[in-house]
Amino acid sequence: MAPIYNYALLETAVRRRSGADPQTHARAIAELWSRFSEVAEQNPYAWLPERRSAEELLATAPSNRLVSAPYPKLLTANIGVDQATGLILCSARAAADAGVPADRWVYVWSGAHAYDEWFLTERADLAASPAIRAAGEAALGHAGVSIDDVAHVDLYSCFPSAVQIAANELGLPLDDASRPLTVTGGLTFAGGPGNNYSGHAIATLAGRLRADPEGVGLVTALGWYVTKHACGVYSARPPGQPFRHLDAGQLTVRPPKLEARADYAGTATVEAYTVPFAGDGTPEAAIVAARADDRTRALVRTSDAEVINELLDTDPLGRPATVEGAERLAFADHATT
Repeated sequence: MAPIYNYALLETAVRRRSGADPQTHARAIAELWSRFSEVAEQNPYAWLPERRSAEELLATAPSNRLVSAPYPKLLTANIGVDQATGLILCSARAAADAGVPADRWVYVWSGAHAYDEWFLTERADLAASPAIRAAGEAALGHAGVSIDDVAHVDLYSCFPSAVQIAANELGLPLDDASRPLTVTGGLTFAGGPGNNYSGHAIATLAGRLRADPEGVGLVTALGWYVTKHACGVYSARPPGQPFRHLDAGQLTVRPPKLEARADYAGTATVEAYTVPFAGDGTPEAAIVAARADDRTRALVRTSDAEVINELLDTDPLGRPATVEGAERLAFADHATT
């Protein structure tokens, strides 16, 4: 599956955790992205520096077509950009010897990395990231600060699900107007130049911290499908102890992985789903992850129009279904909206 399908699956898992219905959740993630666009509007280097309302982000049009439910194009990463950034990392002595004024210095206080279960389909909880939690705790712990001490935040924002999962694990509210979860505007509006987005986040944060020399900032980076994570803590004031980069893998507490099966036959409960769309707006398939029991996850991808319509027109999360291998699924009930 392409990356967006996986993130769209994660989005429905996040919605299931919240208990929201599809319309309420769609509005919530559109409002989150609208707040990101407000930050991008103030970023002179943003690729799309225009404030977008939640209504605009939800309204489908040729320029904002559905890509993979529930995501229209403007809720996805924008990689069609021409952007670059640069960072110079050196010792304080080297900076002083080069004549760089001390009020331009930004210190790297700490860093940490960790990995989640590699195969998305084998994770015990699709709406969780034990690795983000561990990396954040390690980086903040070494820096000697808590998340409440952090004034400036940039969470890797390829898709709304990535932001929501990271915010939940790090203990950050999604709607704190005084502390947006991006300093750039995010990968949709500021631009997502491949692996270099986090470079832009750190460079932008450096400017924020020079303007707020007592403040502390945090940037996260992400790879694959909420799989590989890194977290850094920064400030324009010297750290309490020397920088250290920590491998938080040993601190990551993962529940036992599930057995992901495309050959499962039997009853199961829908836990995540998406419908990818072709460029002309035609739904291509129904993709469903369903829990068969505590240890097994059934995976289905079907072109059955009835199943596709069921996913688009109702709320299938938590509903029982009968699975017959990788391409057949039927709902045990027939909910309507």
